[in-house]
Amino acid sequence: MTHSFEFEPREILGVSATATLAEVRSAYLDRSKKHHPDHGGDGWAFKLVHRAYEILSTDRVMNRAVAEMRAAAPVAPAAWSAEPEPRLRESIDERIRKGVEDSLDDPAKLVDVELYCLRFEVDGSWTMLNHRAAAERNLSCSLNVVWPSQDCDRSKLQPDAIATIEADLNEAFAKVENDPRALSARTAVDDSSFDGWASFPTATEAYDAFQSLRRALVERGLGVKQWTREITLPRQWR
Repeated sequence: MTHSFEFEPREILGVSATATLAEVRSAYLDRSKKHHPDHGGDGWAFKLVHRAYEILSTDRVMNRAVAEMRAAAPVAPAAWSAEPEPRLRESIDERIRKGVEDSLDDPAKLVDVELYCLRFEVDGSWTMLNHRAAAERNLSCSLNVVWPSQDCDRSKLQPDAIATIEADLNEAFAKVENDPRALSARTAVDDSSFDGWASFPTATEAYDAFQSLRRALVERGLGVKQWTREITLPRQWR
């Protein structure tokens, strides 16, 4: 099933095009309290508010990053190493770590999964023990699912095989979409590719969802190539 909709993030949060990161965060907190299901709000409206915040805050963070860094933002790693060097420099810390990689004879059955975390630097060790502070530290924690894998030669894929794998992927990704901890999720499927995205409050919940997704894929004869991308922003960027 394909989920798609268009909306204007600034209108949802009620901020201007020149709103700062602090103003975006303040608007998000006000509206998330209003629409949170635990406070009698509408669950769908809450998800839209969270997605709007994720889009606008990430946009402002990365715009500032471009102004301060000397190298362009990286793309998914073409080859693995034990501990890749951070590619964003100076005040931004980026790390890419290899995760789970299933061994399959057919690369067409391999699915790329990125666990992406964009967060602020911790204020101190106490933050790790404070649930509210830890939650506010995260700007974005998401699973990005792509098929075919970068290891697969797309020209060799047969239409029947594509249809079968995409059907299996839809069924497996439904485990993520239906996870009650997911703040928002969407998929995009065409005649030769599958893209899935899901957002979670914390990296732990995103990783739990990945484990569920992997089990569902393995049950259907598929596997994963997973990595974790972590970008840590300085405290003064709050």
